[in-house]
Amino acid sequence: MYRVGTLEQSRAENARPDVLAKWFAGLRLIYRDLNIVQPRQLWNMDETHVRTRELLLEARSTIIGPLGLRKPEVVMATIGSGAAACTAAFAISPAGMVAPHFLVVAGSASGHAYVQVTEDGKERKVALASRLNESTVVVRRDPPGFDRGVFDVWAQQFAAFAKSYYPEENKLLALDGAKVHISAFGFLALVRAKVHVIAEPSTLSHLIQALDSKSAYSSF
Repeated sequence: MYRVGTLEQSRAENARPDVLAKWFAGLRLIYRDLNIVQPRQLWNMDETHVRTRELLLEARSTIIGPLGLRKPEVVMATIGSGAAACTAAFAISPAGMVAPHFLVVAGSASGHAYVQVTEDGKERKVALASRLNESTVVVRRDPPGFDRGVFDVWAQQFAAFAKSYYPEENKLLALDGAKVHISAFGFLALVRAKVHVIAEPSTLSHLIQALDSKSAYSSF
């Protein structure tokens, strides 16, 4: 049903109404087979790579100066001076529940990730995890992105979280079909927690991602 090719070509060819209708019809069948009847049984995971410095620069470029300003200054916020990149993975349910955050930041594989804070004129380091929500996992890796090993760590974290809530219910997790998400070890950890995984075609995740789709979540 899905063709391969360049990203733009694949999106153009596969984003037809009939293709999307078939996808959501199949999703409904999965709901029925797994007895997905409560919003807490549905989960959608998405990850995004963020370069904070670029984000700050792009935000500054959208500022419009006052009339007559000929040489506008681009002022870099203090946070940008040492800002790096990170990958953040979030999983959310239409029940309004959010799984513990999962971050991948630059650095060696051992030790805590730190942020620099200034209080009373003095700088000190604070563990990044302490600034985030409870049970957040911060992984250090160069480059700061996902690979299969990192996905396995995320899968174990999410499986433990899902199993602690409603351990006897089937859960359905939707994520995009990136190659780094295709890991037998990670999938087995999820299946043992009764989390069934459905991979969205990566060229169509912008259209069919459950988190953004009324067709996927409307009945919940």
